Amino acid sequence: MKRLTLHIGVPKTGSTTLQTALLENWDVLERRSCDYISAPKSAGIGRHNLAWEFSDDPRFKPTDGTWEEARRHIEASSNAHFLYSSEVLSRLSPEAIGRIRSITAGLDVQVVMFVRNHVDLLESWWATRPWGDWDAFLKISLERPSLNFYSTYRRWADAFGDGNVAVIPHETTNDVVEAFCRAAGLDDVLPELRPVAKRGKVSFHPHVWLIVEEIERVLGADADEDDLRRLRDVLTEEAARQGLLRPPRGSLLGPRAAEILDRFSDEVRQLNEHVVRLPDVYFVPPDVPPVPDLSPDALREGSIRLLGQALLRPQRKSLLASALARWERRARALART
Repeated sequence: MKRLTLHIGVPKTGSTTLQTALLENWDVLERRSCDYISAPKSAGIGRHNLAWEFSDDPRFKPTDGTWEEARRHIEASSNAHFLYSSEVLSRLSPEAIGRIRSITAGLDVQVVMFVRNHVDLLESWWATRPWGDWDAFLKISLERPSLNFYSTYRRWADAFGDGNVAVIPHETTNDVVEAFCRAAGLDDVLPELRPVAKRGKVSFHPHVWLIVEEIERVLGADADEDDLRRLRDVLTEEAARQGLLRPPRGSLLGPRAAEILDRFSDEVRQLNEHVVRLPDVYFVPPDVPPVPDLSPDALREGSIRLLGQALLRPQRKSLLASALARWERRARALART
């Protein structure tokens, strides 16, 4: 019986890194009779397209591959093991998962799901593109069904069986690719896999993001991606010099951290009791002082201060001069205060 392993990508658990590794090692997998169906040389299925198909998502494009095409590809292939990964799978309804169950009937379906403690997950998620307003961010993000870990597990286990859904806490592994391969029974592939750089959105300090976003807004269509990348590098270097890049765990959420853990406590407790042993960070809020002020105005002022400090450095670089000129006088004044 042919096997299909589905990776459920709960947010901020290394999904993009895993997908990149599978894509860039497609030939290695092929030699082991394994097929990553999103690879262009394979079925070329869009990374999220199969998940979008059964969720009635308007982004679904039949031209990017359907479940029917994926099933025909699996049947016609000489390979024995097939892989598909998408973050969207973690948000599917029981009805959508039931449709996947129907169309994969006759295959040995295995599901691999990574989870991450809610404090780290939300802080990392926010830092990939800071909203500047935690209340607005949390109002939307906390409604994501994928953050209800046990319920997400239950939806898939009800369709494919408890023994066919593996849950891996993000905190228990330093290598999501290795952890996935071992859970999928691909241990023999590991020695041949070529390493890949970490992919996905980088969690810059919020001040860095806000500066770059403002400059993008000022320049509009004239913004140059290479210049913006170099600007991020300069500002990130300055933020790192000031020790700003990695705020202590829980300091961005502050008092909300305990509230967040309490909100998901029942989900976490059930997952811990019935599925997988979870580390203490899923239950105990961090005891650290919060970042003093994350209001939009405070973030904006802190961003300008950081820019001014970067401009005052001896190795000042002339980047995006037309946009920076609008900031420089105020930035220098704030940097000296």
